[in-house]
Amino acid sequence: MSTTSRPASTSRFPPNTQHPLLLLFFISYVAFLVIKSIQFAHQATLKYSYAQGVFYDLSDHQWRTFSQNLPKFLMVLVSFIFLKKIVMKLFGSVYHLRYGNVKREADELMARVMTLHYDAMRVRVLHAYYVIANSAILYVLHGSDFFIVLLPFISVIYLISSVFKKSKLSVVLTWILCIVALFVCEYKLVQWRGGRLRGLYRVNVAFNMTFLRLVSFVFDRWDLNARRLPALSRSHRKKMHNSAPIVQHTSLLKSAPKPHVCDVCNPSTGAMCYSERVKYGTTSDDEFGYFAFLSYVLYFPLYIAGPITTFNAFESHLKKSQTSHSTKDLMVYAARVAFGYLCLEFILRYIHAPRLLRMNLNALRRYTTGEVSALCFWNLIFLYCKFNFIWKLFRFAALLDGVEAPENMNRCAFSAFSISLFWKNWHASYNLWLLRYVYIPLGGNRQGKVRQILSILLVFTFVALWHDITLHLLAWGWLLSLVYIPEVLASRLASKWQDRWWYEWAIAVCGAVVVFFVTLANVVGFVFGLEGMGAFWEMMFEGDMSPLLVGLSGFPMGIMVTLNLRKYERFYGVRKGIA
Repeated sequence: MSTTSRPASTSRFPPNTQHPLLLLFFISYVAFLVIKSIQFAHQATLKYSYAQGVFYDLSDHQWRTFSQNLPKFLMVLVSFIFLKKIVMKLFGSVYHLRYGNVKREADELMARVMTLHYDAMRVRVLHAYYVIANSAILYVLHGSDFFIVLLPFISVIYLISSVFKKSKLSVVLTWILCIVALFVCEYKLVQWRGGRLRGLYRVNVAFNMTFLRLVSFVFDRWDLNARRLPALSRSHRKKMHNSAPIVQHTSLLKSAPKPHVCDVCNPSTGAMCYSERVKYGTTSDDEFGYFAFLSYVLYFPLYIAGPITTFNAFESHLKKSQTSHSTKDLMVYAARVAFGYLCLEFILRYIHAPRLLRMNLNALRRYTTGEVSALCFWNLIFLYCKFNFIWKLFRFAALLDGVEAPENMNRCAFSAFSISLFWKNWHASYNLWLLRYVYIPLGGNRQGKVRQILSILLVFTFVALWHDITLHLLAWGWLLSLVYIPEVLASRLASKWQDRWWYEWAIAVCGAVVVFFVTLANVVGFVFGLEGMGAFWEMMFEGDMSPLLVGLSGFPMGIMVTLNLRKYERFYGVRKGIA
C-alpha cells in the first residue's frame, strides 16, 4: 500500500467523518446476513448429498471447468516462468562471452551503444521464447485447432495490419473479421475436424480475449504510423533502413514525444506508469514484427482470462520489466490471491447461492422476498470472488514474469456503488480498453450530450455481445446503460449540493438503489434470462416487502462506510485503495 506525506493537521481523523457506531452497525449487519444465509442455505440444500457433512456447490459451469484444470494451470505457469528465467540467464552468459561485459566498458558512448544493443537482443530472445513456449502450451490447450484455426486467423489479421498500417482500413477490417469470428464461434457456423489431440478447451473459449488483443495490436500500430511517427524525408528513411537496428532505435527514441514525469515514472531507471507505457511503449514500426505480435496475442499468463493489456504496454515490459512491485509487494499480492480463494471456497461450501438460484422459479416461490434477494446478493458476491481469484492469479503470474497488467477488482465488492465505479473497479483493464479503442474513437464526451449517450449505448451493447451473443446478455447490457445514462446526467447536477449536510446520505441511498438494480440485472443476465425475467421481477416485488426493505437497509450503511474510507485515504495520502 503506497502512501504520500500526511497533510499537516493536529487531528488523527479526517473532518466530517461519521460516528464509529456506523461501522459497528454495519459489521453487525454483515455478521447477521452471513449467519442467516448459512442457516438458510443449510436448510435449503438438505436434499442434496453431502461430502463429509459439507455440500460443495459446483453448479457454475465456468468455475467447475476451471477448478478441475487449476492444478494443470499452476504447473504450466510455474514451468513457463521458471524456463524463461533459465533462458534469459543463458542468454546473458552467452552475450557476455561473445561481446564482453557491458558494465566494464570504459568509453561511456561505447557502453551506451552496447547497452542498447544488449536490450535489443534481449527483446528478440524474449520474443523467440514466448512464441515457442506459448505455441507449445496452446497446442496442448486447444489441440490441433491451434494450428488449423487460431494461428491462420491471427496471421491474416497481422497481414492486414502490415499492408494497411497507415490507414484506418486496417482497424475497420480487423473489427469486421473479429466480430464475424465471434458469431462463428458462438453459433458454430464452421465445424472443424481436429486431430487426435483435442485439448482441454476449444478455441472459441478464449477467443473473446484474443479479440481484444488483436484490436489493440492493429490500433496501436495504426496510431503510431498515422499520428505519432515523426515526418522523415525519403533519404533519411532509406539511411535508417540500411543502418543497424540499434541506430534506428536511438534515432526514433530521440525524435519520439517525451513522456511526462509522474510519481511512478523515473527517467533515470526507465520506470514508467501504465498510461505512459500505453502512449510511448513503442517508438518504431519495427517493433510490430510478427514474433512480437505472436508473443503478445498468445501470451499464456494473460491468454485465457486476462486482465487485458495493450500491445504498447506489453512490449514496453519486454524492454523494461515492471518495477512497481517489489518482492515484498509480490508476497503480499500472493497472500491476497490465497485469501480470495478462501473467500470463494467459503461461499461454495456454506452459502450455495449459485445452486439455489439455478432452481426453477416455482421452487424459488417457496422462499420469502428477502431470502430470494439475499440469494441474488450472494450470487453477485460469488461472481466477484470467482473473477477476482482468476484475474489475480493470472496477473500474479504475469507480474512474476515482469509484465504488469491493470488490476481488475482493485477494491472490495460493493465499494463500487455506481455504474461508472463498477466498471472502473470491477473491470478496470477492460474499462481502459473500452475507453481507448471504443468510447474515445466514437467521440466520447467531446461531441455533445446526444453523441455521448449514443456512445454509451454502443459501448454497453458491444460489452454484452462480447460476453456472449445472446438476447439475455444484450438485455443485461441495456439495463446497465439505462441506469448509467441518468447517472452521468445527475452527476453534473449533484455538484451544486456537495456542501449540504445530506449530500453523502443522498449518495448512499442512490448508491443502494444502484447496487440493488445491478444485482437484479446480473441475475437476469446470467441466471434466468429473458424467459424468466418477467416472472422473476414479479416474484421479487409481490407479497410482503418488509423482509426486502430490512435487507436493503444495510446497503446505505455500507456505502457510508465506503465513503468514510475514501476520506481516510485522502487524509492519510493513500494512493492505493484500502477496500
